[in-house]
Amino acid sequence: MSILTSFFEKYKFEQYLLGFLRIAYGFEFLWAFLDKLLGLGINTTPENSFLAGGSPTEGYLLYASNPNSPFSAIFNGPDALLLQLGILVDLAYMAMLLVGGITLITGIGVRIGGFSTAIFFFSVWLSSIPPEFNPILEEHFLQMWILIFFAISSSGYWLGLGERWHRFLELNLSKKLGRLTWILH
Repeated sequence: MSILTSFFEKYKFEQYLLGFLRIAYGFEFLWAFLDKLLGLGINTTPENSFLAGGSPTEGYLLYASNPNSPFSAIFNGPDALLLQLGILVDLAYMAMLLVGGITLITGIGVRIGGFSTAIFFFSVWLSSIPPEFNPILEEHFLQMWILIFFAISSSGYWLGLGERWHRFLELNLSKKLGRLTWILH
């Protein structure tokens, strides 16, 4: 009983909530990665999976981004810059999903995962300007700020391995890597 009691006394209530939210975001990214990679049949069929030669970004770039966006030359349609970059954009997207998923679930390297996924959500927000349902805000813009909060806070400590990872970095790598250890937290 004391282990359970000490677990629930370790953090404040809001830290538990933010820890669960971080893990939920991480699971969302990791699941999207696995579905796109393997074609689990949820959003991606096996024949359209990344391993079968499908593009995880093509559908969004062709059909879902806003053609009226001032950034449509980058995001929208068959001539869009990101679509022309093909496999490079697909690899960056898949890497972001995997890194974001693993770091946010484990609490290790949350700065890398939080910032990389925030950059992704920023790009999705740019591709949707002007927002369809709200003239000011859009859901990806709000999610971007949540992910930035995860990256700059100690959220990896809450229900994660971030505190142990931080001690490991400080003891073993801070002298070798200097300021670079900040991004690895």
